[in-house]
Amino acid sequence: NYQGLIDQTMIYGAALSAAQVAEQFTLQKGIYGTVTEPVSAVVGYWKFDDAVWSGAKGEVKDSSLLGSHGTAGGGANTTTTLSLADNRAGAFDGVDDYVATPVSYSGQTPVSVSAWYATENTSASRMALVGGNNGGRFEVYVHQGRPGCRVWDTADRSIYTDEIYAGSWHQVTCVQVYGANPSTKLYVDGVLKKTVPYASVSAGGYWHIGKAGSGSATPYQGLADEVAVRHETLTAEAVANLYAAQKSLFPAPSSPSILAALWKFNEPAWTGAKGEVKDSSGKASHATAFGGVTTAASPDISGAAGFFDGVNDYVGTAVAYGGTDTSLSAWYMTTNTLTNRLALLGGTNGGRFEVYVHQGRPGCRIWNGGERSIYADDIFAGDWHHVVCVQVYGANPSTKLYVDGV
Repeated sequence: NYQGLIDQTMIYGAALSAAQVAEQFTLQKGIYGTVTEPVSAVVGYWKFDDAVWSGAKGEVKDSSLLGSHGTAGGGANTTTTLSLADNRAGAFDGVDDYVATPVSYSGQTPVSVSAWYATENTSASRMALVGGNNGGRFEVYVHQGRPGCRVWDTADRSIYTDEIYAGSWHQVTCVQVYGANPSTKLYVDGVLKKTVPYASVSAGGYWHIGKAGSGSATPYQGLADEVAVRHETLTAEAVANLYAAQKSLFPAPSSPSILAALWKFNEPAWTGAKGEVKDSSGKASHATAFGGVTTAASPDISGAAGFFDGVNDYVGTAVAYGGTDTSLSAWYMTTNTLTNRLALLGGTNGGRFEVYVHQGRPGCRIWNGGERSIYADDIFAGDWHHVVCVQVYGANPSTKLYVDGV
């Protein structure tokens, strides 16, 4: 049995091309530790992965090291959506929903605020995605479908994109610089869109999500996720890296019709209950944990991963195992370089086609009347790696092994 961590496990009912495998690796690699930044700079990071919000104090969990847990108000809650890697996001009704945080809102301190959002509302003015509650001098807005930064010093200096970003997930980041050369920069999906040579003055108070901080703003309507406040000035490169690292949490599979199952292993824990290992493909191929296997948080990934003991841990699925073109994909991390043929992903009936890690070398098990298995020449252990096995049937059958997109 496999020993180690597993994440982002996928089955396709088709043979992926080399370009599709490389694209998948590029989209997902950001989950596994691409972004490096001073941890102390993150003063609040709300992932909205909580199962439910009831309004209890501190139930909106902060993933920074500061314990800046928030409180939901007005009936704001999390919701399930298949468009997310972790399946959950904050839902705000545009009337009175908000999340209050204990992170103070002050001026003259470098600050970067980032959030992912999805809204269908392209008519409301200045919807406050993230902002302060005392005058709203510096806020992240969505104004008539256009993301922007609210800036106020002695007058309104707000900036917005020229384009509408609505109907799908987008990341918006507002970066404010103080000092002799103040500025505010607006980034959307990792790209600088606008700059204004002003920075907001402080009005005190605390950061809120979804709540209008000024009379000219309106409550946010839509979904929000991965909201963070940093007491630092993110560079353009850092913003681009942050987007690259997080965009895999908001995947849009290039070939959704051929995706048979996608288990992201982001559940807080598994108890063995039927169907609790959730499938995010839209096919409802939910799975069941056996042998005591559960998920584990890891500081080097965005979210959780499945932790397997190498004895009797496994996840059983209801996806049929048959002789049609198939692609098996998974991320793994193991330190076991001694055991033969650790079964990362495979069928239960003879294991004719499986994804192995053999003495630290990822590979594909092939059987067609004789053993035809293939493995990488190099050991890939101790870090996260992506392995894909692609099997083609027909007149020219083949099996291809890819590691880290190659």
